[in-house]
Amino acid sequence: MNQPLTPAQIDQLAQLIKNQLHEFSSRIDSLHDQAEPVVLDQQNIGRVSRIDAITQQQMAKAGERQAIEKIKQLQSAQLKIQDDDYGWCDGCGEVIGFARLSIQPEAIKCLHCQQLDEKDN
Repeated sequence: MNQPLTPAQIDQLAQLIKNQLHEFSSRIDSLHDQAEPVVLDQQNIGRVSRIDAITQQQMAKAGERQAIEKIKQLQSAQLKIQDDDYGWCDGCGEVIGFARLSIQPEAIKCLHCQQLDEKDN
């Protein structure tokens, strides 16, 4: 059984969330440039290079979508901190361990409930 988070732990996790939000926002800025439409100028780019450019563009778009989703999850965690509702499992209502939140601060379920969800899917 995990103990409820202490104010110091919540402060530490809030800072981690803030840092990750900054990191993922920067990542989106970087990926956004790479996700721009590929200009298909056959004189400057060969067929293989065009395919590579399109593949890289698609990978950048996927990375951008993942980063946006992570930001949404982190922002949701910030709101839970503000509402004094952070660190409680949405599945069973028990405490989510500090160790788990230190690795994945946007986690909304304890490890047990998360494993049950993944097993069912």
